[in-house]
Amino acid sequence: MGEKRTAAAAAAVIGGAALLGASTLGAVAPRVGDSHVDARWARMKRYRYAHRGLHGRVTGVPENSLAAFERARDNGFGAEMDVRLTKDDQLVVFHDADTTRMCGVSGAIEDMTLDQVRALRLGGTDERIPTFEEAISVFDYEGPKNELDELDVDGSGVATPVIVEIKTANGNFKRLTDLVMEALDRHCVSFCIQSFDLYVLSRLRWHRPEVIRGRLAYDVRHGKALALPVRFARTMLTGNHAARPDFIAYRFEDRKLPVVRMVVGPMGAKPVYWTIRTEADLRECEAEGGVAIFEGFLPDPTC
Repeated sequence: MGEKRTAAAAAAVIGGAALLGASTLGAVAPRVGDSHVDARWARMKRYRYAHRGLHGRVTGVPENSLAAFERARDNGFGAEMDVRLTKDDQLVVFHDADTTRMCGVSGAIEDMTLDQVRALRLGGTDERIPTFEEAISVFDYEGPKNELDELDVDGSGVATPVIVEIKTANGNFKRLTDLVMEALDRHCVSFCIQSFDLYVLSRLRWHRPEVIRGRLAYDVRHGKALALPVRFARTMLTGNHAARPDFIAYRFEDRKLPVVRMVVGPMGAKPVYWTIRTEADLRECEAEGGVAIFEGFLPDPTC
């Protein structure tokens, strides 16, 4: 009788462990096996991406400016850009939650109208904060959309791709995501979408499944801005089950966390690493199969 109880208890433990393991894997699993996504990603992967455009103090070109995006395109790079929503429902390209660092005036984009945003200047230059339509137009291809994925990488800068980061605030994920997609539908651009906000990625999953989507993350376990359970969940990619991202855009320095290795390794997520600041890190990133978002130096445009 005792042996039967022991066997039953052992079976229960093993079954529970298996269930827990399956649940854990399900919570972080990416989307894989979509041939349409894989085909489009093959072109995206050929490029290196200038973080917030090809900007720099030496050149006098501020981040997320039209000049930075034009410079990236003209040098044959893809570009990463950040999109926010103004108070009057207009899309603009700007990274920070506050305008102080880049514009010398305190304020949140989400609390400003487009006219107020356009009155600001970037980094002490004459460059304005661009609208999303202006920024994305830099990367438009003049031919038909069905030719985009077939274009050869020749370093000419023609129709280089874009990584669009959707920056949400105050629960505006639905409106912001929909407006970004409406804008992209009006253009002929190779692009993918990334966000820290799982609501954005979940909305894309259910309403625009053809779009390549990626989850932004880094190791925030030791931060203080968020509650510990939230920091742990973000670091460990919990919640992927709701979004099923195609790629994981993880901070380069944190990429060796076991959960990252598992999700971009045997689980098959496409790896993107940010922000690459040296040639040595670039080589290491790409040796590991990662797509590089770089800043602060000028590599070759394509891998």
